[in-house]
Amino acid sequence: MTSINRPRIEELANDMSIKTPLFGRIVQQLSEHSQVQHGLSVMATLSAASVVAQDLYDVESPTGARRPICIATVGLLDSGGGKSSAFSRVLRPISAAQKVSSIKHHQELLDYNAARSVWQIEKRAIERLVRNSAAETDEYDEAIAMLSDVVSAEPKKPVLDQLIFEDVSPAALFAAMSEQGSGAVVSAEGSVFLNGKALDSYGHLNSILSSEDVVINRAGKEPVRIYDPRMTLSIAIQPAVFDRLPGKRKEELRESGFWARCIVFRLESLAGTRDFTDRAKSSESLEQFDDRMVELLEQRHERLRGNDKKRKLLKLDAEARSAWFGLSSRIEELMRVGEMYEHARDHASKLGENVLRLAAVIHVIEGLEGEISKPVLEVAMDIAEACSNDFMEVFVPPPQELTDADSLYEYLMSRYRERGIRFVSRAYARQCAPNAQRVDGRFYRALDVLVSSGQLAIVNNEKGKEFIDVFPEMALPQQSLPPGKYKFPVLGK
Repeated sequence: MTSINRPRIEELANDMSIKTPLFGRIVQQLSEHSQVQHGLSVMATLSAASVVAQDLYDVESPTGARRPICIATVGLLDSGGGKSSAFSRVLRPISAAQKVSSIKHHQELLDYNAARSVWQIEKRAIERLVRNSAAETDEYDEAIAMLSDVVSAEPKKPVLDQLIFEDVSPAALFAAMSEQGSGAVVSAEGSVFLNGKALDSYGHLNSILSSEDVVINRAGKEPVRIYDPRMTLSIAIQPAVFDRLPGKRKEELRESGFWARCIVFRLESLAGTRDFTDRAKSSESLEQFDDRMVELLEQRHERLRGNDKKRKLLKLDAEARSAWFGLSSRIEELMRVGEMYEHARDHASKLGENVLRLAAVIHVIEGLEGEISKPVLEVAMDIAEACSNDFMEVFVPPPQELTDADSLYEYLMSRYRERGIRFVSRAYARQCAPNAQRVDGRFYRALDVLVSSGQLAIVNNEKGKEFIDVFPEMALPQQSLPPGKYKFPVLGK
């Protein structure tokens, strides 16, 4: 984690397959079946597993704190990138479970309404008995005792065990969280969530994502109390839609720490390059993932139905602990002035915990026993660091002169160096530079960056005319550059 130029997730596929074989194969097969980039497959797989595992496991930080394993992910991907396809495939077991739960809940509501009708008749009858009894008599006292018993026996309205919410208002989300203690916002169309009212309550969402207790006071109503919550957040959104979000809202969310809690994936669509030939594709590992999800869902059902609500505690083994502390130290160094995270300390401060959560989720997907190993942690570190690069590109872009320098260098290399042309008039280069750099002195600032870094050099002829040398590593020719003004670049050997 020493520079911003780290590998993207696509380049981590081999390591994932070696260090976490099942997880690696799931990602590979999901990419093949859904024709999507590996990054989207990683995001979808981790999110689906987080939804069902968050009620079953916690993870212990090497510092001793007990932390949740639920993760928050945001994927930026253009339309047609396969978001819905990838998400629907990995969420298939959850969707089936929710359908069963919904049917069961419907019947429970019918039984509840019938029982409540009977209860109301009995309650009204006893209330009449109380009204018709003389105060301070044995008959009155007996009626009061009967009323107390019937009130305490009021049927309880059944709660729908809803694992995933999509287009949800804050009130509905928080009410459901207060009843069942956990939930997930998973949407392949994240604009519904980001443009909705849910983010107006980002302070409460931040607390829930950190699994902190939340009490929401409401005028004239009972407060909504959410204790020890667990919530997975996973949304995909088109970059253009994301860019149109009001700047003020983006800033507020950034300042509140909401974006820092999210693992950001910048994804590229494979549209135009996808292979739709009719050939056999292995799905064995995807089916293993389905089986693992069903197993976790059954464990979750048993936990919620039973009296023991404790979550299993996962820990890092000795090697993984040492690696995590090493990572944390490197992150801390990169928050210094002039370093990579100087302007993203909010993001950097959450990286260590996000690595821990990712490692725990991958450990659960693999179905491993015992403590979380170093190889699993290393895969989590690789994913988190690649996504950290994406976060920085989205929220802390480099200064304009640096991005201009990159595009100017690419232009000069393709236009001149690759054609063996060594010298080009600085004035002429400015006239032909990318359009955006021809105004406000941007060309000269970008050129200064390239000259300062030694990637280019400036040389003068006898008349003082300036030329850009695109082969600065080569010795200058013995003869001086030809004098005069040049409309076209000077050819050099």
